[in-house]
Amino acid sequence: MGHALSSRRARLRIGGAVGILLLLAGSILIATGVAFAAVNCDSVFEGATPANPIVKTADKAQAYAGQTVTFTLTFTATGTADNVTADCYRVGDGSNDTLNALVTGFNAEQTNPNVGGKDAVQHVTYTITVPDDASLIGKKIVDRAKATSGSVESRSDLVEVLVLPAPCTENCPSPTPTPTPTETSTAPPTPTVAATQPTKVKGLTLGQTGASDRSTIWIGIVLIIAGLGLTGSTLRRRSIGR
Repeated sequence: MGHALSSRRARLRIGGAVGILLLLAGSILIATGVAFAAVNCDSVFEGATPANPIVKTADKAQAYAGQTVTFTLTFTATGTADNVTADCYRVGDGSNDTLNALVTGFNAEQTNPNVGGKDAVQHVTYTITVPDDASLIGKKIVDRAKATSGSVESRSDLVEVLVLPAPCTENCPSPTPTPTPTETSTAPPTPTVAATQPTKVKGLTLGQTGASDRSTIWIGIVLIIAGLGLTGSTLRRRSIGR
């Protein structure tokens, strides 16, 4: 009898501990999902560039791994105390999730005080370091910003930075000498008339980046419900056992 009672109490303790762990795990997952949702870059890249966009510039048009690039936003304040901006990144048109994952860690949001009151020009900067990954060489890191509060303008144009190979610093091959050209006399070519080809312009559709955080939040909710159920069941069993 005593052994059965001890075994039952042990099971109740284990059940209660598991319930508490489920509650904690669910809470952590929900908090993580909310944190990732804080910078919604799908909404930044979606939509057309407004007629009067946020002015955005980069201090480099080309950069290689390890170099920093600073982006500056310039916009007009609406008169609110603060401005809120979101800055988002992708590679090229955003269609390659593997490449996007190398730069989406730079996605960020800032809240800064508006200085000078309504219609005063504001400046906000974001700085990134080009990742050291060979798959980015020859590709463009594309940046776009959005002011979610405190700005007359809404989105910026797309700003691109071309990733170059890093310059050689050791064991570099010697440059090949350039041969001296020999001057020769040639008869002038007979002029020909080339057929004029029509020019075609392909439209650009903005891509989307960023994975949905809904699944993480739903898993967290399910774990919390399971934890509450298990904890409640454990408490009822203890009450009956008394």
